[in-house]
Amino acid sequence: MTISRVRPLVDYVAQGMAFEVAHIEAAVANSGGTHYWHFKSGDNSVVVFERKVTTNGDEFEYQVFKDPTLTDDGTPVGITGRNSGAGNSPVTTFFTDPAFSAEGAGIEPEYMPGASGQGQSTISQFSVDGAVRILEPNTSYLLKVTNNGAKNDATCQIYVLWGES
Repeated sequence: MTISRVRPLVDYVAQGMAFEVAHIEAAVANSGGTHYWHFKSGDNSVVVFERKVTTNGDEFEYQVFKDPTLTDDGTPVGITGRNSGAGNSPVTTFFTDPAFSAEGAGIEPEYMPGASGQGQSTISQFSVDGAVRILEPNTSYLLKVTNNGAKNDATCQIYVLWGES
């Protein structure tokens, strides 16, 4: 199904078709350590309203890849509906630690500066990129974070909020 008009988020919530996922990765190694998540759309189109990547590292990068060559989906992460009374289940799935032989086609990475050292308290964060994003049905996406900082291993959290049509 192709989306011709994006409805407001509240419409997806009211219909029980808005979902969210969050996951924390506790140890992304410094000096180039990476962590991957796998977001897999089902038969429905997906409208991503919000995505946040937050870390306590000093220099992170966030990037998404479309159509990776997966050898294992990874470990499932629980998805929550935004309308608890609707009882709908998402067709989208979300995993941590997928296995793959190729990342797929990447979009431009987002740089997330932070700070390290005594007295430094900046938290690195990537939030929305200014607009909703529409994802194709039956498509896999790899979400990657890279810890380019040289000082500390870091904890990283991802949060995604979407509607399904």
